Amino acid sequence: MSGNFFLPFAESRRFIFFYHDVSDEKEPHFSAEHYSTTVSNFKKQIRFLTRKYEIVPLDVLVTDFDLSRKKHYASVVFDDGFFSVAETALKILAAEQIPFAVFVNKAAIVFDQLWVSNLILYKHDEAYLRKLFAYLTATDSSVSYKDFVSNPINTIYENAKFNDNFREAYLYSQHKKEKRTYLNAEQIVEVGAGTGSFSEFLLREKLETLALIEPSEMFQHLEENVSQIETDAKVTYHQAIFAQVCDSLAASDKPDSIIYVNVMEHIEDDSGELEMIYRTLVPGGRCFIFVPALMSLYGEFDRKIGHFRRYTKTELEEKCKKAGFKIAKSKHFDFAGIFPWFVKYKLLKSDSLESGAVTLYDKIAVPVIQKFEKILPMPVGKNLLVIAEK
Repeated sequence: MSGNFFLPFAESRRFIFFYHDVSDEKEPHFSAEHYSTTVSNFKKQIRFLTRKYEIVPLDVLVTDFDLSRKKHYASVVFDDGFFSVAETALKILAAEQIPFAVFVNKAAIVFDQLWVSNLILYKHDEAYLRKLFAYLTATDSSVSYKDFVSNPINTIYENAKFNDNFREAYLYSQHKKEKRTYLNAEQIVEVGAGTGSFSEFLLREKLETLALIEPSEMFQHLEENVSQIETDAKVTYHQAIFAQVCDSLAASDKPDSIIYVNVMEHIEDDSGELEMIYRTLVPGGRCFIFVPALMSLYGEFDRKIGHFRRYTKTELEEKCKKAGFKIAKSKHFDFAGIFPWFVKYKLLKSDSLESGAVTLYDKIAVPVIQKFEKILPMPVGKNLLVIAEK
């Protein structure tokens, strides 16, 4: 369909055009179905964009509110950092003097560059493929190694659960600069550690001790995944709930930080939990709590996955204060996510979360939303972060 069709409907007059791989069909990793654009089509599309839009850098498109409303603006963006961006797309864009941005999966870099391009480079490396398969199937054993090796790219794309293993790590990298201001810790407890994706990032900091608590069947995967990480920190594993180990941790580890990422909403007596956290922390210690926000968004999906509540900012702050804490920081995230969540889970009463759509949202929408919210902080959001200090 012609781009002219869409222009009258574009009230904001700002567009972002996303690409992944730009290569010829003869390339072994080429996949028109999943992520590739042929060189000839890319050239045609770029010529079209230059005729119809004023191309500006992504940060200008997102943050400059003084751009004329009489023009149509666009930015060109690449996802995942394919080699072809530097080898092919760069030359085409440079000839037209077009700026562009590249989103590189930081989690993939941390995990030894486990992205699609490497499946081509290392397709005959048994050790590499075994390592990748073990990581990807830590929380999903429905795919056999034989199926994975026969067509690893399709296996990854068609089994969206694989992407969940990168989700927490990616989100952590997005907020890392802000969190580092507060997370100046040496003795950390992570409650509800899952399979360890967040734990791996914590171990990149200079820690003395890291206690990982996970009561579910994911505990075995947690221990297997984290035990393979090279670290000088003393890591301990506890298949328990926090109440069962908090006294021993207070005596042995003397934690200065306790972290709850999407956990507190699963705990019925959250006030009692906060009191135990307060007793466990050393003086001046901090508790980091990231939770879903707004009870008006609470629906069947929340009930299905064991949420007792979604929080308001005031509610969580007051519960922390009642437990003895003072509030070091309290902030909403993801204002833009409120409306689509309300439509899907309240109006349409959906009870499922498609992980492929979540991953796409995290990678495309989250970085743009964060830039916008830095300039214009929102009074509400779909998620909430509270940092409480003893």
